[in-house]
Amino acid sequence: MKIIVITKHYVKNYGSVLQTYATQELLRRNGDEVIVANYVLPQSAGMRYMDVVLRKYSSKLKRGILKIILLPTVLRWKNVFGGFLKKYVNVWGDPVGDCIALERELPEADLYCTGSDQVWNPETNGGLQPAYFCEFAKEGGKRVSFAASFGVKHIDEKYEAVLKKYLQNYAALSVRETSGIHIIERLGMQASEVLDPVFAAGSEFWMKFAGKRKIKKSYVLVYQLNSSKKFDGFAQRAADKLGKKLVRICTRYDQIVKKGRAVLIPSVEEWISLFYYADYVITDSFHGTVFSLLFQKEFVNIYPPRFSERIENLLSILKLKDRHVMENNRTELPKNKIDYEAINKILENERQKTDKFIDMILKTG
Repeated sequence: MKIIVITKHYVKNYGSVLQTYATQELLRRNGDEVIVANYVLPQSAGMRYMDVVLRKYSSKLKRGILKIILLPTVLRWKNVFGGFLKKYVNVWGDPVGDCIALERELPEADLYCTGSDQVWNPETNGGLQPAYFCEFAKEGGKRVSFAASFGVKHIDEKYEAVLKKYLQNYAALSVRETSGIHIIERLGMQASEVLDPVFAAGSEFWMKFAGKRKIKKSYVLVYQLNSSKKFDGFAQRAADKLGKKLVRICTRYDQIVKKGRAVLIPSVEEWISLFYYADYVITDSFHGTVFSLLFQKEFVNIYPPRFSERIENLLSILKLKDRHVMENNRTELPKNKIDYEAINKILENERQKTDKFIDMILKTG
């Protein structure tokens, strides 16, 4: 069987490429051929992504200077994330930016799958993009979604009619957040709640990427996607209290000035290793939280200012709401250690449900 997956594989983000790879591997469990559609939203490509990042600055001169400063970062992103995709993911053809071109360029498939990540978030995607609903599918091919995300708790009423039209074409629907279930139920349809593919793949799947330990001393790892001086101060105080070195994954070269030992835009494999060997993790990232849990680390999450629903949902399922700090000025580390025996039982149950859904959609094709 041939399966075409569409997801946000191109985003210059560790979680994005890792969930793409995990989705591919989970769907090819029976030896099926899986290809990833090379669909790239124009505003997220190369230096145009920098325009989005820098749009908060009103001065054209300042934006121009910052773009020059950030050019080495963009080139490094291309090497790190593009290199990982080239090595591990079966991405089809050259980048395409519209649904009609996808329909023309992609081969026929038995199954079309909308993959994980915030593919159905109208705020970040500039509306509901037809391509993310497999509107390029050839006649006779069935559509399914696997751990798709809206990224928000509620969908604006102006999108509901077209959303329902798109979703009615699916043979099976699954999302990774309870809020997604509620959105779909409001439209009169049903969906399954499954694990993010990175979780579903399991810890042993990712351990093979963890090479030799490079930082000999015990350390607190910071993986931060949203700039915040309060976050920076909390991280340093936490490391001091724990008596451990503060190590920071820098996703841009200019972040070298932040608190902690800087690891500048590590390879994807090195990124995984940094989590594997960490003693404690402080993050505002969903996948940073996921890898902390996979590798059974003590951690806290400082919710990002927007789109924290998936993190909140995950911590709620695992009964780990105390891992959310800096809410209502709560800035102390949790006193109790995480009971991973209980956590792993919950995750195993969720993983079994996810496996059943995957088996079902593969039979659907």
